[in-house]
Amino acid sequence: MSSISPHTEVGYLKRYRRGGKPYGNYIGFYRFPDENQEHKINLKIRDKRFAEQRLREIIAHQYAVRTGLSPSDERVQAAGKPLVEYIEEYTSSMKARQLKPETIRKIGPMLRRLCDECGWLRIADLSGSQYESWRGDVDLSAKSKNHYLNAASAFVNWLITLQVCERNPFKGIRPARVVGNERRPRRALTVDEVNRLVEHCPCPRRRMIYMLAFATAARTDEMQGFRWSDFDLNLANPTITYRNSNSKSKKPERNPIPQWLAAALREYKPDDASPDDMVFTIWMGSHTLDEDLKRAGIPKLNAHGESACLYSLRHSFNQTMQEAGIPFRHAQRFMRHSDPKHTANTYLNSDGLDLRGSIDKMPVIQSPSRTARSVVGVVEQCPEVSGVVAIDGQSQTEKTTTSVPERQSMSVNDTDCPDTHRQWSRGESNPRAGIVSNMPLRV
Repeated sequence: MSSISPHTEVGYLKRYRRGGKPYGNYIGFYRFPDENQEHKINLKIRDKRFAEQRLREIIAHQYAVRTGLSPSDERVQAAGKPLVEYIEEYTSSMKARQLKPETIRKIGPMLRRLCDECGWLRIADLSGSQYESWRGDVDLSAKSKNHYLNAASAFVNWLITLQVCERNPFKGIRPARVVGNERRPRRALTVDEVNRLVEHCPCPRRRMIYMLAFATAARTDEMQGFRWSDFDLNLANPTITYRNSNSKSKKPERNPIPQWLAAALREYKPDDASPDDMVFTIWMGSHTLDEDLKRAGIPKLNAHGESACLYSLRHSFNQTMQEAGIPFRHAQRFMRHSDPKHTANTYLNSDGLDLRGSIDKMPVIQSPSRTARSVVGVVEQCPEVSGVVAIDGQSQTEKTTTSVPERQSMSVNDTDCPDTHRQWSRGESNPRAGIVSNMPLRV
């Protein structure tokens, strides 16, 4: 059979024979020019005219799908699939990729909440404008709104990899501004406040948690997973190891720890503790920290409304290192930040740095005095003027002219000025202000 277009495809019909006679349905074959293998399809039609018409329709549809003029059958079926089922498949995909359990536990409810409150039932319902309206009405912090935006964008990108969605409607949406809009901004405790907190804490376990959080900048979930095998408490070089299953970056890292922390850990470690035992079998609650702060006389909130929590000790670690003059690259390594912006901006309060001491280290630049030199100073510098200064009855201009007879005149020499040798055309500005050229104007 002839093709629909000479530049698209070639198709033909075929029918099986039995005993020399055709029987059964027509089989259609077609192949596009950029393909090496033919497509075979059972048309389920025994009439040749209708079989040819059906094959032409199939070829036209496949050509429209290849050129993007029509969606594929898989995409049409995906468009009718409920969005909740895709969320379940996305959760299973995150488990297969071995993401953090807490991340998997949070993403599913966040996506379901967006679908329920925005009215998204199918893939075609996903809309960036609806998310913008929802973000403006919902009572959440700016950081939480950005978490919802990142979750929705990552989910749609996963749909695009499955080829069931064409574009990401959340790609051009700007995140909410977090700086200055924090619901619970944290503050860094000073060294004196950390000492008072450890001193007035009655529980040895909590004292060790405070010291460990301040001296290592470890996160809460990392400290909860510490084992005694993660610490090398030798006297020469005590270190701490962050396992890939315990660290946030999923990369093993080893950092040194202070000698005083190693001594406190040796004293806290039970005699019968094995390397696989957990360092902290029982954790602490936020209300317990509030009680310890009250015992130490440390206010929960400062004058700027910033709150003190267990994570504040991580801020205190970075703040103390910067104030002590530790190299910035070392501080970034201790904080285990892949992006130095977090070390320099998020976990550092520049108001606590010694800015006066730094600015006083700048070199001094001496500027000359604006007071005009006196005549006495001129006389002292120019001995040849001394005989002329005593002349009375002369003006200052006459004194200057008389006193410097050998000096070159300050008047402009017209013959040496290059502007006087060029022609001054109409519409052109004066080549030299105050001097009119004698050359005739060029018309």
